[in-house]
Amino acid sequence: MNGDFLSKITILIVEDSATDRKILVDVLKNYFQNVLEASDGEEGYKVYKENSDIDIIISDLNMPKLSGINFLKLVRTSDMNIPFIVTTGKIDPEVMLEAIDLNVNSYIKKPIDLRVLLQKIDFLCEKKYLQNGLENKRKEIEHLLEAVDVAALIFRMDEKGDISYMNGSMLEVSGYEEAEIGTLNFNDIIHPDIPRKYIDS
Repeated sequence: MNGDFLSKITILIVEDSATDRKILVDVLKNYFQNVLEASDGEEGYKVYKENSDIDIIISDLNMPKLSGINFLKLVRTSDMNIPFIVTTGKIDPEVMLEAIDLNVNSYIKKPIDLRVLLQKIDFLCEKKYLQNGLENKRKEIEHLLEAVDVAALIFRMDEKGDISYMNGSMLEVSGYEEAEIGTLNFNDIIHPDIPRKYIDS
């Protein structure tokens, strides 16, 4: 991962302890330019709704007004995949099972070991970096296929010469409609209107 990628990562810290929240924000700002914060789940959800570019959420479970687990539930109503790390001073097995069902990525017991937290964030960033790379490759392939579809005449036939597929350019040049493909044979696509240069080549 390069610095440009990390600079675009936005992290939301939701923590009711002002001291703990300041420590987390100060540490993460050494690595990420965009670090948002909230003092409880209610405020955290408001910040989440107002910022569509949040990449990672780190939230305490035990908070006033709206607990971390209920905050997570609200987030999951609109996004089941945004990375979510929970922190807690007391592990409640039932709450943790509920968090797992809500697709929480990790949990860290308080007091927070900042090295562990950074390792978990690093893992999530690396995963997102790879996903972005795959998505960019997919888009490149789509654009390439679109270019090929426009520039090339493509069709598929079996050993008997029956046509099962023709791309847009082939349909346009041959003069047939897509609905006719299943009834065509190779000899049929030598349409009277097809330019002679395509047949000769």
